[in-house]
Amino acid sequence: MAEVKGLTEDNEVRQLRLGLGQVLNYAHLLDWPGVENVRPVLAVEHRPAAEYWVDLCEEHEVVLTWPDQFGELFD
Repeated sequence: MAEVKGLTEDNEVRQLRLGLGQVLNYAHLLDWPGVENVRPVLAVEHRPAAEYWVDLCEEHEVVLTWPDQFGELFD
């Protein structure tokens, strides 16, 4: 399950916050019997300027990805 966000210099932090919150909310809503292997993904158009976003998403078991990394989703 993925949330896709466009990023600009002006909206990057807001979009990442919103996207992370949305994907966590979706994952929570899908946590019911019969639904297995939900992999929350936050897909953005480029690597975030602040490296901590990668760590923050990892801490919450959310895959943060951008076009150069999309192939790794299927490994």
